[in-house]
Amino acid sequence: MPMPTALLTTIVDGVFGYLISAAAEESGWDERVRREIRTRLGRQSPEQMAFRLALERALKRLDDEYPGGWASSGFDLHLLEKAESQRELAKLLTRKGVPDPNVLADVWTASIGVRKPSLREDARRAAETFLRLLNEELDAPDVRVALAPLRTSRDLAHLREQNEVLKDLVDQVLDRVQRLDKHMMSLTTQVEILAEA
Repeated sequence: MPMPTALLTTIVDGVFGYLISAAAEESGWDERVRREIRTRLGRQSPEQMAFRLALERALKRLDDEYPGGWASSGFDLHLLEKAESQRELAKLLTRKGVPDPNVLADVWTASIGVRKPSLREDARRAAETFLRLLNEELDAPDVRVALAPLRTSRDLAHLREQNEVLKDLVDQVLDRVQRLDKHMMSLTTQVEILAEA
């Protein structure tokens, strides 16, 4: 089923609008990247076209890979045009962003007016699948190149965070080694004393 161009454009513009208005300051992007995005917002920039392509592919894959026809039952572009959904999608492009499938599930169940726990759980699983598929499509070679300024900044920030975690672990290991070394010295001294006696 062909996806409406105007609706796709509205969703992508909303996602990028959120990136600028709400997430840019905490995104970890340098000022040059933020300025470039602001300049391109409102036009179909390469980044927006790449995101749109990834979004369209992920929705098609959701229809193919997830049982139950979620993409054709409203878990589609109409769900994604909601501001709450766009904020979650924008997190895929921010430094610390991890989209919450529960938000998408809540938006979807609210939009259909059904508060059945089993349906909401099915929607959460569909949202998890969709977010995974979208993230995979954002990493596709033809998309990743266009999103490099955004995703690279995110990846570098993630590497810095991982570096801090590794540094803490190394410090803990060194501390334990020093304690073991002191303990071994104490044992060696005790063995020497016992050997002399």
